[in-house]
Amino acid sequence: MMTLRPSLLFVAVACTSLAAVAAHAQPTRDGFICDTDKHHVVIDHAADRALRYRAWNKPHSVDRKPDVEVRGGTETTGGTDPCVSTDWSFKRGNIVYEVSDSAACTDGKPPRGAYGTVSVTINKEFAARYWCVK
Repeated sequence: MMTLRPSLLFVAVACTSLAAVAAHAQPTRDGFICDTDKHHVVIDHAADRALRYRAWNKPHSVDRKPDVEVRGGTETTGGTDPCVSTDWSFKRGNIVYEVSDSAACTDGKPPRGAYGTVSVTINKEFAARYWCVK
């Protein structure tokens, strides 16, 4: 019989849980998970409680090291019903990643099943927008 130390068991369960949640692309108690056509994005808090943005380029799995990780972003909730949203912003050098948990009140028509967006700006110029889609 194989015995796992509690810390290894926690890591295994955490990775499995994160992968399962990412596959279903649902908001989490502690943050937000966005599954786009090109990326898996997770907004959460690191062990030190710092707000954190992590992204994996598809087909990379969330159980490996993220392709991008940025700590120390901001979180704001605002708007009026039906356009209330939580938005996160993270800056890494000249790149800003902005994530929203709402697709209902955005520019353009969101695709079917959209529940959020990820926008990227480089040198204050729009670079890309990705829809979080179920």
